[in-house]
Amino acid sequence: MKLAYIFGLLIIFSFLSCNPKPGCTDFRAENYDPSAEKDNGECVLQREKFLGAYIGTSAGCNLISAEYETTIREANDNLTDVIIENLGGVVQKDLRATISGNNITIDENKNAPDGEYVNGTGIIIGNLINIELRYRIGGGITTICQLEMQK
Repeated sequence: MKLAYIFGLLIIFSFLSCNPKPGCTDFRAENYDPSAEKDNGECVLQREKFLGAYIGTSAGCNLISAEYETTIREANDNLTDVIIENLGGVVQKDLRATISGNNITIDENKNAPDGEYVNGTGIIIGNLINIELRYRIGGGITTICQLEMQK
């Protein structure tokens, strides 16, 4: 009887040990689990939370309309660069930005010969991005404004 009990426990234990622990196995992901043995497909790479379409509002940007649509998309394969389209409804060209954790940094044409530039920093919390944007376009004065974008 004891032998059957021990044999049964060994069979159960061997089945339990054959099931690999699921989790994120991509070391570049924010939710990487070093103890995971099988990828569960739920890895979150840092720039993915920024990607998508946003409706934004601004304060102090000298805009005709204070509401705008912005899209953030992948820039390349390095997992930290993004392209921002129509930022603040002011900048008509695509801007390159860099992601680090929950932060975004825009540093575009800082040393342009015509004096034009766009730069700023921001943070994402859930589906909301807040950015302080500084820009000078067309030789004008530097404008500083606050942007809030909701996915």
